[in-house]
Amino acid sequence: MRWLGAFWRGMARPPGPVLVHDQVELRLPVPADFPAWHAVKVRDREWLETKQPRWSPHHLTGEDFRRRCALFAQDQVRGRGFAFHIFARNDDRFLGFIHLAPIRYGPARLGTVGYWIAQPEWGQGFATQAVLAVSRFAFEDLQLARLEAHCLPDNPASAKVLEKAGFQREGLLSSCLEINGVRRDHLVYGQVAQLV
Repeated sequence: MRWLGAFWRGMARPPGPVLVHDQVELRLPVPADFPAWHAVKVRDREWLETKQPRWSPHHLTGEDFRRRCALFAQDQVRGRGFAFHIFARNDDRFLGFIHLAPIRYGPARLGTVGYWIAQPEWGQGFATQAVLAVSRFAFEDLQLARLEAHCLPDNPASAKVLEKAGFQREGLLSSCLEINGVRRDHLVYGQVAQLV
């Protein structure tokens, strides 16, 4: 990881895909994004912690953020996953985060999508646009055959985003993931590549 940090230290943006769909632009997280990311995470903390795995004591520090940026870049280089910060195209406003990981190749050709959007940006279609951009990238560029996404049963807004982006509800995963320290069931949604 040390070489990767040195490789793009000082660069405005490391090499990697930039995905665009309608009003959003998705870019690999970099340390320069920290102030905007941090402001949203602090402001929306009470809500985010009810929907995400428990944050480490260092989650909101610049050092931990830089470490995660390096891990995201490393995953991208190795093809294991792609993380993106979501920005508004009209004013470069930070909107949220979307992740395509883990990615399984071979016979599975499967990726898992997860995302969150800043509370003031809800209901404006940004999450749906980000999911559509990642889905297109996954199917067209990475040649994946299937995408999955999971959401909490008490989060109908997230389910609506997935359905608008072409995902179909497939079932319920019992005790799927630890959210804020508690094992929670999740709805599973799937989308398959269009066969031509």
